[in-house]
Amino acid sequence: MLEHGLVRFDGERNEFEKLKAFDLDNRWATLKAHPVRYQAQGRDWFIIPQPLPNLRVAADLESIQDQGAYEGFSCLLPGTKFDGKDSKLDRDANGNVVYAWKRGTQPTGPAEERQLIRRGVLNADEARFLPKDVETGKIIAIHFSTVRWNKFRKRWIMIGTQAGGDSYLGEVWYGEAKHPTGPWRKVRKIVTHQNYSFYNPCHHSFFDQENGRLIYFEGTYTSVFSAAKSKTARYDYNQIMYRLDLADPRLKDAHTP
Repeated sequence: MLEHGLVRFDGERNEFEKLKAFDLDNRWATLKAHPVRYQAQGRDWFIIPQPLPNLRVAADLESIQDQGAYEGFSCLLPGTKFDGKDSKLDRDANGNVVYAWKRGTQPTGPAEERQLIRRGVLNADEARFLPKDVETGKIIAIHFSTVRWNKFRKRWIMIGTQAGGDSYLGEVWYGEAKHPTGPWRKVRKIVTHQNYSFYNPCHHSFFDQENGRLIYFEGTYTSVFSAAKSKTARYDYNQIMYRLDLADPRLKDAHTP
């Protein structure tokens, strides 16, 4: 990476212009992935999945240009960054880990939680972003996801791809939680791709039907990151869209009580 930041589309010139260059040493505080707007503390926010929702910034142009305005949903001490060898956890007087929105604090996600568990400083049942397969109990490492509020399920729902799995970036999982920050405890596989990849899934909520019962999500279908011996004619490196019926009884166990 040589540079990161924000660009803005100029409709009159029909091209993008650089809006803001960010600090290259701070790569977590930036508006990327598939942000979703939500309300909390009486204001609008963009919440950003990395790969599950653990970063937010106020939903206005001034704030998204200010890296100091980004808040990580983190179990680290306020104002600290993740260090795989010496990260300090935020615990209250009773020893309970404190996950909260903290300005200037690096968010902790699945990768960080795994390392903290291996170090013995975080208990597995304290993790919020390490969901398990409802059938096998195996932890599923989410690589990328979209999280949206769903009117039909009355919960936040997640569509995410798995890092690894039966196919490389080709396994798609569904989960539910009461809050965008989880805890995300259970997921169920909803799509598999034999020796093919399907990355960067995105749930397009503006296509939702029947009050959110039917949802649509798409991703990039490609042989590039897979072990496919041949490409799918006319479909390789294309966008494929799926429809999911959230009334399917097989999805009922993919939620956190």
